[in-house]
Parts: sequence; structure tokens; C-alpha cells
Amino acid sequence: MPLPQPALDFFNGLGGFADMGREYVTVLGKFADSRAVINVIANPSFGFLVSESGSGHTWSLNSHENQLTPWSNDPVTDPPGEVIYLRDESSG
Repeated sequence: MPLPQPALDFFNGLGGFADMGREYVTVLGKFADSRAVINVIANPSFGFLVSESGSGHTWSLNSHENQLTPWSNDPVTDPPGEVIYLRDESSG
């Protein structure tokens, strides 16, 4: 059973903004093949990309010349270039 889709601003068929523009939501149920889907967020000084499986890559000024973390151009395995672990200290 598919999950209910939240109301999203600027929905493009794959995702959109929620929580008054503070969050970008990707609707994973729309992907029927094995290709990675990437979202790029950048300004002139810094940028990052994140895939639907959670892999990511960051850069400063120029994504080719000033990589801060590694990135693999493999759309099938989509290996992560960086990982952030979060832990709730009150519950472990």
C-alpha cells in the first residue's frame, strides 16, 4: 500500500518543498528503475548533492575543481561519498 503523499509546494512530479519551504521531500514511490536520482542544492560559494538512497557530495566554488568529499559517477551502485550519523543521546 503506497504511503500518503504530503501536499508539496512547487511539486515537479518527483518532489517538492514542505514545512513552509524548510524541507525538500522526494517521493520515492515514483522511481521504477535502478538509476540514481540526484538533487543538487548550490549557491555561488558552496554546493552539495544528495541522491534518493542518501549518498552525497559537497564542494566549494566549483564542483569539479574544489571537491570537499569524493563522488562516484556510478548511477547503478550509487556509493556514498560522505556519511553523517545522528544519535539521539536521550534514547541511544
